[in-house]
Parts: sequence; C-alpha cells; structure tokens
Amino acid sequence: MIEKTALITGASNGMGKAISLSLAGEGYNLIICARNEKNLLNFQKEILEIYPQISVIAIPADLSKKVETLALAERVLEEWGGIEVLINNVGQYETGTLVGGEDELMEQMMNINFYSAYYLSKLLGKGMAERRKGHIINIVSIAGKEPVLGAGSYSISKFALQGLCKNLRLELKPFNVCVTAILPGSTLTGSWEGQKVDPNTLISPQDIALMVLSSLRLSPGANLEEIEIRPIHP
Repeated sequence: MIEKTALITGASNGMGKAISLSLAGEGYNLIICARNEKNLLNFQKEILEIYPQISVIAIPADLSKKVETLALAERVLEEWGGIEVLINNVGQYETGTLVGGEDELMEQMMNINFYSAYYLSKLLGKGMAERRKGHIINIVSIAGKEPVLGAGSYSISKFALQGLCKNLRLELKPFNVCVTAILPGSTLTGSWEGQKVDPNTLISPQDIALMVLSSLRLSPGANLEEIEIRPIHP
C-alpha cells in the first residue's frame, strides 16, 4: 500500500481536510489522523462517498502525546509497510507571553507543532530513504520566519519546525526524498471561530491544498523546497 498512499495529520478540519480531499481526487489512498474520533470517522465516510475507488483508513490519535505519535508511526509501518507522502499538518495556535507565561504553554506548543512532525518524519522518513522515494510536506507558518508578538511559544515551535524541514532536506536529498515547507499566513480555519473576520481577507484552506498538489506534481528530479503564501490584504 506504499505507492500513492499519504498520511495526513490534523485531517478532519481546515487545511488538513482540504488537503485530504485534494489528494483523494488525485487517486491517493489515505491514512487520516485527528484527535476527535467522531469527526474523523464522519470525514472518512464523506471521502469514501465522493471517492469510493480509494482506500481511507482513519486512525484517531492525540499527537501532542509522544506515545500516541509513536504508536501511529508503528501501526503504519506494521500494517502498510510505509507511505509515499507524509503531510505534517496538525498544529495549534495559542497566545501568551514568554516571560510571564506558563511553562506548560511552551511544552504544549512544542509537542503539537514540532515533536509530532519530528517523530513521524524520523520514523517514516527512514523507510522512504531505504526505498529512495518519498515526500514529506510540513505545514509551517509565516510565524516560523517572523516572530509573533503575544504568541511567542507558538512562533518558536514553528521556527523549530522550519529548522526541521531544512535539516531533513539536507539529510534526505541523497536518497531522492523531497521535503517541502509550506508557510501560510492567516488562513480561514477553526482558529478564527467566534471572531468576526472577512473571509476575503484570509487564505483559503483550498489554497494550501493546491500548494501541496503543486509540490507533488513536479518531476522526480525537482523539489519545491519552500512555499510562502500570504493574504493579499493585510
């Protein structure tokens, strides 16, 4: 099941949902992961109703917890032998100062936004290197390049994720494995729930899905290393 199989984390809403549907439309078999089991299973059903010709496996997991992240990777390796595409999309945005904030906030942001991608990339990327084929796509953030005042822990976790992309790319390039970092600005996701925003001033999740597809459609000798996408209106 390795060929044309993608694992997408944070798959049941927002960017993850848009990416999953786009990959399904391209004929990829999917392993979708999210924390909310009910939403995930409903989404699995939705995909299969639209694309009954593909395989969709739903695995609920809280990737802020190392043990569940490792269990996800181990299950993928044991049951399917690996994957062709890994989309590290799961993430969380929280505000808070560095000096006056709680240590737990930094730990939470690092666990969700960085360590989940680190462990999955490490464990599943090894198989890609052995097969000399694969693609890891990390959904980073503009906050991974430009510090965000009032959301320091979030920004630092995204800086770490961007660093992971750069180092993985160097390590995996000799094995024909691509690593792409997508850095969106403000995107219309659940993070804006309860706030009055004009959807026309934000990036659409479908825009991110298009960037994922663009990176996967390149010739075998090309790697789209970094994509920065910002709203046209500040």
